[in-house]
Amino acid sequence: MKYKNKKIKYNAKSCIITAVLLLAIIIINIFAGSLNITLDSTREKLYSISKESKTVLSNIDKDVNIYALYEKGNEDPVIQQLFNKYENASNKIKCEFKDPYTNSDFTLNYSENGEDFPVGTIIIDCESTGKYRVVTQDKMASYSVDQYTNMSYMTSFNAESCITEGISYVTSDSSTMIYNIKGHSEMDIDENLVIELQNQNYEVESLTLDEQTAIPEDASILMINSPMTDISNSELQKISEFVANNGKIIINIGISTENLVNIGTLLSNYGISPNNAIVIEGSTDNMYQNTPFYVLPNIEEHTITENINKEEQTVFFPYAQGFDVLDTKRESVTVEPLLTTSSSSYAKKELTDIYSYEKTDNDIMGPFNIAVAVTDEYNANKSKMIVFGGSAIMDSNIDSYANGGNYDFIIGSVNWLMDKENNISIPNKAINGNEYLQLSSAQALSIMFVSVILIPVVIIVIGIYVVIKRKRK
Repeated sequence: MKYKNKKIKYNAKSCIITAVLLLAIIIINIFAGSLNITLDSTREKLYSISKESKTVLSNIDKDVNIYALYEKGNEDPVIQQLFNKYENASNKIKCEFKDPYTNSDFTLNYSENGEDFPVGTIIIDCESTGKYRVVTQDKMASYSVDQYTNMSYMTSFNAESCITEGISYVTSDSSTMIYNIKGHSEMDIDENLVIELQNQNYEVESLTLDEQTAIPEDASILMINSPMTDISNSELQKISEFVANNGKIIINIGISTENLVNIGTLLSNYGISPNNAIVIEGSTDNMYQNTPFYVLPNIEEHTITENINKEEQTVFFPYAQGFDVLDTKRESVTVEPLLTTSSSSYAKKELTDIYSYEKTDNDIMGPFNIAVAVTDEYNANKSKMIVFGGSAIMDSNIDSYANGGNYDFIIGSVNWLMDKENNISIPNKAINGNEYLQLSSAQALSIMFVSVILIPVVIIVIGIYVVIKRKRK
């Protein structure tokens, strides 16, 4: 009878402890739910927003509506979680899902050509400024193809970057004007780069300078992007006067078979001269996919490159050329290297007759400056210039190989020209979906021993010990 009473007390005690634990778990869940507490346990932090986004959200003073186009009942849970984070971070943000099939008229307010937006599109709208940004789903993720399975997989998720930069753009009352000089067979500014610049509150417009009596008064920055023919004497005079009077300019000079005399004159006035020769990297650490003219330059310390170095990003610079710093430059001119090649690099001038990339006696020896920042402080004026040596740096496909490093470098350069702080830099959330667990034979045997032999043996020994102990009682 005594043994039975003891057993009843033991069972009752166990039930009470179990009930108390369950009650505690229920109370904790109710309390956490009332506080809207969530924990993002994903390695990529897909359901969280960064401190950079929180900084932007803390500074906005206008109401912003964010809409996501999804069929009712099929809303994306990742986007829903992001929406919750944005709304919790700022009372100026209101997020909503819209069914594009039942709200077809809604998208017409944001469609310039009457086209339908695909499912997954996000629309960011600020009524007080009248500005909006449309971000399609393909802009919010990057994909690659697995070489073993030939299946595509997501490599990065950048919805947060798109949304935060969109909020910054639509809430800005004014934009800084960049005029892109045209009329010399220049390369167009990539649409994706234009969007990136808009996200930083810059507007880009084309300007045929020979048709103008002067550079527009609202011009803050001029851009010359890889011209194939030279500027005229009249254009040289207008650009020179603009730059000398506190002007800012970006010049991207691709390798050309034509002698760009006037552009060369403009550059030499500020202490630099292009080599007009293709850079060949001799260091495997500074080339992409072992291709000697696919340059991965050294990124020098500078305000422009601060974020890039901090995030350990790369810049991809194919078909680059270098610039010499002239000994005869004015004392008021300062030339600072931004991107440089290795000491093993060299450059070839025979652009139309290259059969081998082997170094010859006719080649120019490196290292080279392939991007520089120029400052001229003269007579109370401060002129600033950024010069790149290769047209491909502004291409969005090239930027994708650098995981956004090229565009971060360009935008950082633009911000430096305007004496702005570094751009909004929200790193993409890398998703390593194609990584496989690789185990050595020793590791595999160790895991098998622990899981198949050691753990079961320990459990059996503990069980035997418990049974023997109970029988002795």
